[in-house]
Amino acid sequence: MEEDFEKHKLNIDQYLDEEEEEENLEEKIKTHWNPLLIKSAVKGDLETIKKCLEKGANIFYEEKKWNALIWACSKGNTDMVRYLLERGAGKPYLYSEEKYQSPYQSQTARFAKTSHDFFPATEKPERKIGQGVINHNARPTPLQWACFKGHANIVCLLLKEGLDLLETDTFGNNAIHQAVSGGSVEVVEVLLQFGVKIDYKNNRGHTVFDLCTEPKIFKYLREYDSTTTCPITNKKFMPGDIKYLCIITGRFYSAEASEIHWLYVNKDSEEAEKLERRSSKAQEEVQKIENELVDLISSYNYEELSDKIHFIQDHNIHVGVKLMDKAYIHQEKLRTQIHINECLDSHREVDNYKTIKKSINIIQEMISDAKNRKVYLDEEVVLKSHREMDRLEAERNLRFVLDNSAVDKATPEEVERISELKQIAVDKGVALKYCEEQEDVLEKMRKNIEANKIIQNFCAYPVRDWYPPPYYLDPKSKRPMDSVTKKAINPILLVPPPVKKKGKKAPKYVLPDWAVDTTELGKAIKRLEELLLQAKDIQLSEELLSKTTAEMDRMKKEWRYRKVWDEEAKILAEKKAKDAKKKK
Repeated sequence: MEEDFEKHKLNIDQYLDEEEEEENLEEKIKTHWNPLLIKSAVKGDLETIKKCLEKGANIFYEEKKWNALIWACSKGNTDMVRYLLERGAGKPYLYSEEKYQSPYQSQTARFAKTSHDFFPATEKPERKIGQGVINHNARPTPLQWACFKGHANIVCLLLKEGLDLLETDTFGNNAIHQAVSGGSVEVVEVLLQFGVKIDYKNNRGHTVFDLCTEPKIFKYLREYDSTTTCPITNKKFMPGDIKYLCIITGRFYSAEASEIHWLYVNKDSEEAEKLERRSSKAQEEVQKIENELVDLISSYNYEELSDKIHFIQDHNIHVGVKLMDKAYIHQEKLRTQIHINECLDSHREVDNYKTIKKSINIIQEMISDAKNRKVYLDEEVVLKSHREMDRLEAERNLRFVLDNSAVDKATPEEVERISELKQIAVDKGVALKYCEEQEDVLEKMRKNIEANKIIQNFCAYPVRDWYPPPYYLDPKSKRPMDSVTKKAINPILLVPPPVKKKGKKAPKYVLPDWAVDTTELGKAIKRLEELLLQAKDIQLSEELLSKTTAEMDRMKKEWRYRKVWDEEAKILAEKKAKDAKKKK
């Protein structure tokens, strides 16, 4: 049959763009769209089938007793079968009590009687049909071909739709005959789960045992035949009772002790289309395992969840595919998060800061890899990862400065920049020891800058041509006293030598603003002395120290001179005040 259609293919494209006139539509459907519907089913072209039906093609149209649904079932095109069933293509094959009023009436004759509204009665059904008689009027059914070809998923679709298991072909074979002769263990399992007798004989007198060549199928049939009581209810099976296969235990039960479950075929399925019968005890066990799995998914316990998944796999427990997919996804999520957390913890302390950038890249790659694999990490893990990357970046910047700072050449701008880096490091949670080390470096830099500034001020301080010998004013007599001998000093020594005339007037001696107050000059000298004591620790440069040696003695002389001068000015001011008071 299939070869005949393959020899006479139509050019499908020639019809799709044609626009039918209203008066020619019916003829067009008969001559073009109906045949094209069959050819499209043969080719597996679902889109063209949809186009044909839109144009008015008859979904029940047959060629040599084959219609689109039969072709789709024979070819194993699940999507096409699903679509045609949704459009009502299975109606002629549905089970009906009217078909089975007389046990002696041919199933095919009954089929013809109830399906004349769908198929044209071109031939009269034979009345004498039985063993040894070939019924040429019998039509193949979608279920028969799906069973024979071993398309278990389509068999489930057809049974769920309600197609009749007992319809027979030309030789009196029904679905169980076709499934057994086709040799598909999976299809036979589906039929035995759905519920079917195995004692039917075809028109040649063959039973399913006669047609069986597959050992596992033969084992099922023997088990069916030898089961006399239900393992759960202990009810004895009477002649004519249907026994139902529990796919989990592999044993046969009564209808009361078992139940059909319609399951999703895979994680992406939108409809439950997989038939599975379970005994009541098997269902209790599956339900128990599923409940435990749900609890483990909620508990975030990776080890226990993994153990449960392995247990389910090892014992082939029939947990729903969507729940298992959810468990796999959650397992991978937990595994990934554990891996990420371990990586983050391993970088809490980094010996070589030069490797930190590489570590940050590793963490970024782990986050990106999870995203690419559609592993949706908890927000807490993502935030923690970003916090740790920020911390590592801040630590790297800080430790780089620690390793490359020239303390003796520090500038205020550099101190400000490093201070900002240190504050960022503190805010990002960088280890306290690095922040403290950086604060120590900053303090040395600040002292270097301070020492440099004092020396610069000293160097810029105007030079005096002459300083008197060290002396002080006696508190009582107000006379100048030699600082060494503590005796009155010769006044001549306190008079500066005469300035040689150079033709121009000597410029006025102007004190710098910072040193107008003698006290400030003294503070600067004292502070520089303190810094010089720390010279090695704060890494003062040799250049700075050489300048300090040259300027420090001069500034001390200047300070002593100005201190006495201030004292004299104070005495003079007090004397003027007294004289003015006497005059009043």
